[in-house]
Amino acid sequence: MKLYRLLTAGLIIVGGVFFHSCTDGFDEINTNPNAIDIAKDYPDKLLANAIEGIADQVFDVWLGHEIGSCWVQHMAKVQYTDEDRYVPRNDVINSVWNWLYAGPAIETQRIYEMGQRLGNRNYQAIALVLRCYIFSVLTDLYGDIPYSEALKIDSTKIPKYDTQESIYLALNAKLKEAN
Repeated sequence: MKLYRLLTAGLIIVGGVFFHSCTDGFDEINTNPNAIDIAKDYPDKLLANAIEGIADQVFDVWLGHEIGSCWVQHMAKVQYTDEDRYVPRNDVINSVWNWLYAGPAIETQRIYEMGQRLGNRNYQAIALVLRCYIFSVLTDLYGDIPYSEALKIDSTKIPKYDTQESIYLALNAKLKEAN
């Protein structure tokens, strides 16, 4: 029994020494030098992802085939034939909104803000053009959508819906600003 207590106490002391010795400079040694810190201003890293996200959604099978071609009867399918019968499935209708609005739209907003902080007008213009394209696709598909209060995640939980006409006028003004 004494031997058991002695071994246990010895292991606790040795373990404490080993665990305590690993904390000095651990965060400096264990930092990946190749990791990207988005908190630092790297708009080019977000830009590539935003462009890829836009291309994935706009040129994907959902928007071109499911929503477009099957609804106007240019094409037909052998399974999941709801669109052929003018019965929209929620996942088809919502996928474009969820992916464009939650992904590239927010990323272009962050790119624009980073461009402002860095004083880089090129990134601001690129972000404005991409954001205008995203919102033109969204308003073409869904009609009235949140635009003027959109992408204000911290301040607005439920943005108001803007008319399609006011959205196009605002998009035109943003494109002139980007120029």
